[in-house]
Amino acid sequence: MFDAFMTSVIAFFKGELFQNLPAVIAKQAIGVAIALVVFFATAMVIPYWAAALAGGLAGGIAQPILFKNLKYK
Repeated sequence: MFDAFMTSVIAFFKGELFQNLPAVIAKQAIGVAIALVVFFATAMVIPYWAAALAGGLAGGIAQPILFKNLKYK
């Protein structure tokens, strides 16, 4: 299992895992932006730990939606 993980990590850093790496990076940046916006918006109203939880949840929910059409090599 660890060997499969390491093979995927090495392929990612060589640029051989995804067909369109710039699209992957852009979608990841969108997911991070969603998490940050939710965190900062909720941090004004609720405690920071709860805002961090809300931001992480929003970012975690957004990733599968953003990544559903990715093509692998």
